[in-house]
Amino acid sequence: MPFYDYICKCGHQFEEQHKIANRDEPTKQPCPSCNEDTVTQKIAVPGFVYDNISGTTIKGHKKKPDEAFTDHLKQMKRNYPGSNMNV
Repeated sequence: MPFYDYICKCGHQFEEQHKIANRDEPTKQPCPSCNEDTVTQKIAVPGFVYDNISGTTIKGHKKKPDEAFTDHLKQMKRNYPGSNMNV
């Protein structure tokens, strides 16, 4: 089960583990700190996602895509003639 981050308008932040289907349960309950109904789920993205988006490593070197990924992109381009995808 994944962990989810929550925050209240009072500034209280907490993390709870829930099933995906039950991830909004804490937003329906009062804040454990101020007892108000102002809890919302924080949007959290793991740090490695940003690294993949930037296209560079921690040391600033440019990343090369995996060879299988490049081959798959080339196959997609062949299947859709006239596409302007750069591979």
